Amino acid sequence: MSDDVTFEQIEPLVAGVVPIDGGTFEVVFWCRATGVEVRAQGRPGGGSGMLGKGAALAKGRLLGMVREGAARSVRRAITTGRLPGGMASAAHQATGKLSSPGGGAGEPDADDQREAVLNAFETVADRFRWDDASGAFVGVTAD
Repeated sequence: MSDDVTFEQIEPLVAGVVPIDGGTFEVVFWCRATGVEVRAQGRPGGGSGMLGKGAALAKGRLLGMVREGAARSVRRAITTGRLPGGMASAAHQATGKLSSPGGGAGEPDADDQREAVLNAFETVADRFRWDDASGAFVGVTAD
């Protein structure tokens, strides 16, 4: 089912998207018609397969190691005075961007967020059904 689902089909259900640790997003899906609200988490590129989760975890760890190593190297160079003043200032600013959450090249873009929302929906798709009459997903209620 989820392979056929597009972001445009589930977008009306998206009540909120909040970035949390490591590129994961928490998504709130809410159906106006039935009042069903479901929270789920998704990652860009992660999907629900083990290979995708492993690759995302490895990428996160690798980026973390690179950030920590770069920050440590630059701090040492700055405190020992081995870089000229202008270079030290530029290096310090670059390290701050790498070390800060949401900064640097690792910041998720709109495509990453959309993919994370789709992956989150995949984990809770059984709480929704496609309604042919309205041409939209609706929340499943317990009758």
